[in-house]
Amino acid sequence: MGTTASRRQRHRAADRRAQGCGPAEAIARIAREQSEARGYDSGMAKAKAEMDGRIAELDQKVRQIDALLQFISRPLQSWTPTSRKCCCN
Repeated sequence: MGTTASRRQRHRAADRRAQGCGPAEAIARIAREQSEARGYDSGMAKAKAEMDGRIAELDQKVRQIDALLQFISRPLQSWTPTSRKCCCN
């Protein structure tokens, strides 16, 4: 018969195995977590690259709209009511 400490260790080991926490399960869990972390990082990098591209497109469109608004907000300097000539004059 073993001592109380060794019985306690055996019970803990049995509990871990029952919960799926044995050495093989722990290794598999760690590998799965690392794989998930790599997949997450990869997905985030892809999403960031996609968003950077979309932001660049939107920046270009904003610049175009700004240029258009600047253009149409300028008064028509060359046009005056008296400068208009009619074919009848």
